[in-house]
Amino acid sequence: MKMYDVIIAGSGAAGVSAAYMLQGTNTVVIDAGKTPPISNFGSGNLYDLRKRENLFEEIIGNRFESLNNIDRMELSPKVKSPLMRYVVEKVKDAPDIRSNNFYPMLSYAEGGLANAWGAQVYRFNNQDLESFPINCKILNRTMTY
Repeated sequence: MKMYDVIIAGSGAAGVSAAYMLQGTNTVVIDAGKTPPISNFGSGNLYDLRKRENLFEEIIGNRFESLNNIDRMELSPKVKSPLMRYVVEKVKDAPDIRSNNFYPMLSYAEGGLANAWGAQVYRFNNQDLESFPINCKILNRTMTY
């Protein structure tokens, strides 16, 4: 049986950032999320695709569901588009989370919500973490991309 120093559940932005900082350790990232749907969307940039094809169904949807405030008002139009729906689709038997104060946005997709928001991860500094409930200090490491 293989032993790991760290097991990271989820390959979203937080999981990948944690794994990046743990380079050199015996770390594994696991993710059992949904995968993107197979699409005939094509390849290339959107501008060139639009000149050749009608992309209404892929971008807006037959029910206009990616337009704001028509369906699931709490969601950004980006995650309502047909090719991105899998990012926020509920899985069978997943618990409901309800609140009167906020709309939770959960993802059961491989890579989590980073699929929809571009995987931008901003590093915290020590001042950001001063009031964090866990005592944290940023290591003096230079990250290159």
